[in-house]
Amino acid sequence: MNEPVYDTIVVGGGMSGVKAAADLSAAGHSVIILEGRDRLGGRLFTDRSNGPIYELGCSWFHQTLDNPLYDLALKIGLKPEYDDVGPGIYDNNGPLDPIGKLGQAASDFSPWTTLYFDKNPNIEDISLKDLVDLFIQEHPNLSDYQMQEVKRILKIPTLINGSPADQVSSKFGSIPPLGRDAFATGGYDQILEYVSKPIEKKNIFFNTVVSEVKRLDNDLVDVITENGKKFTSKYVIITAPIGVLQKELIKFTPSLPEKIVEAVNGLGISQIGKVYFQFDEVFWPIDSNKFVFVGDINGEYTPILISNWYLYNGKKQYPGVFLIVPAPLINKLEANPSQAFEILKPVLESIKIDRKKAVPNPTKFKVTTWNSDKLTNGAISRAKLGINPSIATKNFEEGAGNIRFAGEHTTYRGFTFVHGAWISGEREARYILSKL
Repeated sequence: MNEPVYDTIVVGGGMSGVKAAADLSAAGHSVIILEGRDRLGGRLFTDRSNGPIYELGCSWFHQTLDNPLYDLALKIGLKPEYDDVGPGIYDNNGPLDPIGKLGQAASDFSPWTTLYFDKNPNIEDISLKDLVDLFIQEHPNLSDYQMQEVKRILKIPTLINGSPADQVSSKFGSIPPLGRDAFATGGYDQILEYVSKPIEKKNIFFNTVVSEVKRLDNDLVDVITENGKKFTSKYVIITAPIGVLQKELIKFTPSLPEKIVEAVNGLGISQIGKVYFQFDEVFWPIDSNKFVFVGDINGEYTPILISNWYLYNGKKQYPGVFLIVPAPLINKLEANPSQAFEILKPVLESIKIDRKKAVPNPTKFKVTTWNSDKLTNGAISRAKLGINPSIATKNFEEGAGNIRFAGEHTTYRGFTFVHGAWISGEREARYILSKL
């Protein structure tokens, strides 16, 4: 019996793969999704199994002035909430800047950086560490206290990059400020469910890990899974994360063109993760959206974002926060999640209102596994020091004939974000529809 030849096989059922498959399905094309997990969404994962909503993947609509998923959320009746109130900055001793002297000094850094690159147009890039050091050197009128603490504040970008300051790009590592962030109140899975409606369940193959993509002499493509099953199609869309591609967990036969190899190797991987803590009561500033910790953990500078999850989950029924934690600490927590509370207690101590009371033990907690999970091998892509990520995304957009690429790492518009993944899926579906 001859196996079917599909119009398109989508490798991976994250937002980019779901969007591509949905658009192709709606146009009447035969398309299947091969997904390694037992669910759709990939790094979008809303866990509702314990009462409160745990967003174990993306939580915000970023760049809301240019975010089609934010617009979609409003269209289908969701109510994202802006959480753009300036975050309080804390260190191990509590609020770091109660009278604003640090914030004002640090605010000069962004325009100073613009002027620096304008004055030095031939400098392709410089690490965040070196740029901060230069900034401090050129501002000798800062007090000793300001010099010490402003340096900590200015290295906050090491958090989202999941990398030390000497590996963070200053020229290419910043995210365009295209609007405020809005929290996906009520669960990001509602967006995923809406986008996936055109896809028939029979066309989704769960627990199916792809090991090889093989282009045939007749221009068809075989997609082979770890258990040896083979699927054939005219087009393939690879939506595997950049961490999977860099580890070469999918073999391509023949090898990918050099421009795609350059794209894969031209991006960095941000190693960050989330840790949720649920408590019986709120002990932090109840109406603050978020906090940034710039203190030390075990003697090492570790910036951490603390989101007041209590404000956005179940109408204030579940007191809790979640922390976004960078490497190397997140790698330790993924390997030993039971140690999360004891290790992160200094962070929670920093935001408590009553300085005399100890932080209570959590009633529940969760630690994500983005970096140790073989289907992700990292959280999101990032700019590599010295390399403009727009070069890599352009190469991914061009693709390799009938082997296409989608995902947050393949588009400069929405780069690293879930709406970028959506945009890339739409792009690849449009390309294939123009060819078939």
